[in-house]
Amino acid sequence: MAFVFVNLLLLRPLLQTHLQHVCQHQVYVLKLIQNLKRRIDFRFDYGFNMLLNVSVGIVNAICWLVWSRQHWQERPYVKKAAISVTLLALTVGLELMDFVPIFWTFDAHSLWHASTVGINYFWYSFITNDCKYLMITEGAEVRKRV
Repeated sequence: MAFVFVNLLLLRPLLQTHLQHVCQHQVYVLKLIQNLKRRIDFRFDYGFNMLLNVSVGIVNAICWLVWSRQHWQERPYVKKAAISVTLLALTVGLELMDFVPIFWTFDAHSLWHASTVGINYFWYSFITNDCKYLMITEGAEVRKRV
């Protein structure tokens, strides 16, 4: 199923018409419904769920890094998005690993949650800077049209 999502993401720029976009989104929804139905009807497969989530996360990270690279020169604040995505990718190891808790308190999952706290600063800073940039650039275009 993850391969279907990857293929659709790669094909999306090639799709030109509105009808094709609607059809593509219907495929996404149908695959989501199929996945949810599978979860309800059968025993929950933790390994498959982790594989699916990690695959979608990798595709998402790659897409953000590619987007960041494409806009690196015109939007200097984009490096915050790249830093955020890279740090999140590095912390995934804590989520996937399992080890004896340190001081019988801090296990891998709790350390993963703790490590993601600081990353929010970079992402929030990127989002606010991007909104300001879009307000300036898009706002100028809207004023020209009116």
